Amino acid sequence: MLKSIVTGKEASATLIIKDSIDVNGRSLLKAFITTLSRRVDMVYAVCLDCTVERFAKGIPLDVAARLHCLDGYTDPLGWNGQSDCFQYNEDLVEFLQKYIEKSHSKIAIVIDSLSKVLQHQTITYVCRLLHRLQSESLVSGIECVQVVAMVHTDLHEAPSLNLIEHVCSTILTLTQSQNPQHTGVCSLLHKKSSGKVWRTMESFTLTDTFELEDVTEVKTAVQRKSESDDTVDPAANLTFNLSLNEKERKARNQVKLPYMYDQTRKTAALSTTGGQGKIFYQPDDADDFDEEDPDDDLDI
Repeated sequence: MLKSIVTGKEASATLIIKDSIDVNGRSLLKAFITTLSRRVDMVYAVCLDCTVERFAKGIPLDVAARLHCLDGYTDPLGWNGQSDCFQYNEDLVEFLQKYIEKSHSKIAIVIDSLSKVLQHQTITYVCRLLHRLQSESLVSGIECVQVVAMVHTDLHEAPSLNLIEHVCSTILTLTQSQNPQHTGVCSLLHKKSSGKVWRTMESFTLTDTFELEDVTEVKTAVQRKSESDDTVDPAANLTFNLSLNEKERKARNQVKLPYMYDQTRKTAALSTTGGQGKIFYQPDDADDFDEEDPDDDLDI
């Protein structure tokens, strides 16, 4: 499922990557940028956690040709008066509208990361921002294919993160992998447009060019226990036999039970000639019959 989400085979309008100090999610974020560059005309990335140069480091040239990094790191509080830098008191939608080229037909928005915005804005603004980026047309005639954002889970409380997850269609939670050859483990929750919800946990590996490889499902302890329970034969170590051999099974199938309406009983019932039926009623001594006319007192 992770590979289908990253490559775009499985549609996801708004996606959130939840990382922590143990596992950095920027590499996976760049994997999304790599695949988005093949599906849209331009990917607009708002860099809030690092400089534009550091964010674009390592990205292949063909991907960088369709990547427009916007500065939100050097002067976010407006102390230096840089007009080309996003500031926290500014509306991010209006900031993006200044840089989106009208010649494009399809774009994608990447935010690295929402944690900076959450530290200076309310959770209501952040949830409304994610909804506006996807539902509203930033520029007339341009389709926003996907919004991908990252948030650092160890910087925020659980209620705030739950509200963000409610707005997003896909939530990727990153954890460390026990296998040193894997980049990490992703716990994925995907809400399909049909209403069905997918939950899975998969390990993955990223190459130097941020290509996704070796995606394998990670089974939890509960799943492993349920599978082991299915393979256990409860009658394996008993002192008596509960199973039947072929001869005993045939003998059991030939037994005619009294409640079974077999062909013999059916033929006998159909061949019986019908007679006249009569009903005899014998009054009981305790029966109370009133021989008087109940309508004698009526003046008719």
